[in-house]
Amino acid sequence: DEAAAQAARRAVAHYSEHPALYGHLIYDEPVLNMLPACTRAMRRYQLAFPELCGYVNLCPVIGSAADFSDENWNPDECTAYEYYVDRYLELSSADYISYDHYPIFGNNETGKTGLEPTFLYNMDIVKRRAAERGLETWTFLQSCGYGNINRVPTSEADISFQVYSFLAYGGDCINWFCYWSPIRYDGRTYFREAMIELDGSKTAVYDYVSEINHEVLAFDHIYKNFEWQGVMCRIGRENQMGENDNFAYIQENALKSHERISQISCEQDTLIGVFEDGEGRDGFMVVNFTDPGQQLGSTVDLTLTDCKHALVVQNGEQRTVKCRGGKLTLELDSGDGAFVIPL
Repeated sequence: DEAAAQAARRAVAHYSEHPALYGHLIYDEPVLNMLPACTRAMRRYQLAFPELCGYVNLCPVIGSAADFSDENWNPDECTAYEYYVDRYLELSSADYISYDHYPIFGNNETGKTGLEPTFLYNMDIVKRRAAERGLETWTFLQSCGYGNINRVPTSEADISFQVYSFLAYGGDCINWFCYWSPIRYDGRTYFREAMIELDGSKTAVYDYVSEINHEVLAFDHIYKNFEWQGVMCRIGRENQMGENDNFAYIQENALKSHERISQISCEQDTLIGVFEDGEGRDGFMVVNFTDPGQQLGSTVDLTLTDCKHALVVQNGEQRTVKCRGGKLTLELDSGDGAFVIPL
């Protein structure tokens, strides 16, 4: 291992002191049988560069069960993906767990839009395991179109929807796929524009991501004081189908209620992340969980117990709201989220 570490140091010596260097990608989306080699490489990397980040990013849940399992997997005990994540955590020496999942579906030419139904399920599997082990949760979210299903984000809502959903799950680090646009066809997949076009020019997606990044940075010092406790989900009264595929996948683990919220009324489907800080204060990340391509706004009414005021952080701005009878009303645009602290 020491010989390998020395060889690695020599290989990057010409840029190792550059202030922009954060770390190196070890492997993206390794399948199960690649995990031993990836985690061994991670240990060697940590030996060679203890001050840098060695990066392994796991597959999304939508992969093949054959890629996530071996002869020791018992399907009666867990899913193949859960087995895969658990095996990685047994081997990994990293202080985070990272995965990717890209939920913005549709066709930019026809205007058809939709959501990948296991977006929250993937978060749920990874976050619960990270929380049990005291690890940070990292992810890649979608900033480009590719293939026949994932469309190019066409609004700030397409970006904020992904971000606030991840924050409702207590997420710690967001990366974007991609910053620089991939070549249009890599031999397997057709790609569309990302934040930066192939000629180096900024696209509209760059501005969408920049706006939401700054929005989150305006309150991360508040958000990071809280520890994630779970999520609640509610079907909105304007949902004519009366169901939500993403909610169905996480229903078994979702909190059914919270002592600080006596009533929830919402126009559109709503995801609520539940948090608590070191002094026992509650926090709630309230998210308009509808397809951002449909541009559906939502009024959410929360009746909070033992609450006269609430601190609300929305659109990067803080305000203190008087809660008459404990009632707090939030107006959430498509893709919007608000962090609420009852006072």
